[in-house]
Formats: sequence, C-alpha cells, structure tokens
Amino acid sequence: MKKEISLPNSNLYLKGFGLDINGNMTVKLTFPNARGFSIQTNGTLRETHRLSRLDLD
Repeated sequence: MKKEISLPNSNLYLKGFGLDINGNMTVKLTFPNARGFSIQTNGTLRETHRLSRLDLD
C-alpha cells in the first residue's frame, strides 16, 4: 500500500502524482474516508513537485 502524506493545516492527504490526458502534471489528493480528486498543476508548484521524485511506496 502506498503512503499518504498529511498536509499541514488541512484535512487533505497527498496520495500521489500523475499526468492527465494531455500530459500535464497532476497532484492526487483525498479527504479522509472520501473520494479523491486531482488538481492539474502544469509543474508550477515547485516544492510539491519535488515530492514527486521521492519514493512514496
């Protein structure tokens, strides 16, 4: 099972990273006990995308 990273000052968890159908970078987030969602970032969140290089497994 993959690790989740709890985001400070919120009830969101970072689940992972991916690409949308156009090849843009996305961040996958979820609420506890709720369905997840993705945010298209196009690589503009430098600090967040540094986490994508870490092994979250």
